[in-house]
Order: sequence, then structure tokens, then C-alpha cells
Amino acid sequence: MATERLKRALLKLVSDQRIDSLALYPCQVLRDHGDMRLDLQPDRADLPLLVHIPLRTMLPGVTVRVRQGARVLLGFENGDPSRPVATLFDGGALENLTIHAQTSITLQTPDLDLGDEGGTGVLRQNKSVTWVFAAPVVPGVPVSADPVAGGSSIVKAVG
Repeated sequence: MATERLKRALLKLVSDQRIDSLALYPCQVLRDHGDMRLDLQPDRADLPLLVHIPLRTMLPGVTVRVRQGARVLLGFENGDPSRPVATLFDGGALENLTIHAQTSITLQTPDLDLGDEGGTGVLRQNKSVTWVFAAPVVPGVPVSADPVAGGSSIVKAVG
């Protein structure tokens, strides 16, 4: 199996003392498999191409998609070369970010700007907002939009 060959190759490199299993190694993302696993090309020539390496965000409940060509750091859980992991460190690496929460997500900030790449503010605090719902209204689930200071709106589904 490819995973076992990878583990053996990494163990051999560590036992030959060519790599430090407690260090972090910059890599380029070749592919995001969509399941929080990446294919990586390490910058170091003596490290092999790595496939299906788990991605750790260090924030429970967050899943991400990483763009091809992004930069990550390769490390080894508990210094064990048979347990490689990738961690994000490049600010431009994210293609998609999903936050899974059981109850709520709260943002506490004096300034909120949800915009597109061109810098156009899609939603800004203290600006008027028009909410458009693409999904049909569910019978028995009223939706309310309450204006708050500055002309913004808070949209809340009431169950």
C-alpha cells in the first residue's frame, strides 16, 4: 500500500538522520483531496513527494480547502516520522473555509468587512444591507430582519 511505503521511506530518512522529525518543512500543495488531506511537494530535495497528508488547522470545527500552489508546513505528530501532518502558514492558502458549530458563531469586532477580492465591501458594519434568500421560505419557520444602529440588519431564523 502507498501509505506503508511512505511511512517506510520517511522512517529511513529519519533513521539516516537526513531529516529532523521535530522540525517543520515548507512544502507546496499539489492537490487538495477535499477531505482535509493534501498532496505535498517538500522544498527539500531529499524529502519525497507526499500524498494524502492530513491537514491540521488547530481549530476544532473548521474545515478548509487549500488552493493548489499554496504553502504549508510539514511536521510529524509527536516527532513520529510515520505520522506526517501539514499545517497552514500562508495567508493566501485558503480557497474555502467552513466553520461547524453546534450552537452559534459569534464575531465580536469593532469593524467587520465581508468583501470580494477586488476590495468591494459586500457587507460592512454600519452600512445598509439587503438580504436575498435563494431558498424558499420554510412553512412554520418565520424569518425576521431587525434593524440595528447604523442601518445594518441582523437576520435571524426563529424556530
